[in-house]
Amino acid sequence: MKQELEVLEELDHPHVVRVIELLESPSQYFIVMEYLSDGNLLDFLNEAASNGVRFTERHVANMIH
Repeated sequence: MKQELEVLEELDHPHVVRVIELLESPSQYFIVMEYLSDGNLLDFLNEAASNGVRFTERHVANMIH
């Protein structure tokens, strides 16, 4: 898991949340991440679904792309 987090820390992409810093204690990892003021894609999809909006698999795939 530590290696995966270190890779994310080095990643700089406009469509991927940024990992700013990784901290660790003997038993835990702490991940400091970019703040997403509008929530994330899952929040958006859940809110839309609760309002009766239905997405096709293709539509969601295009949003993720």
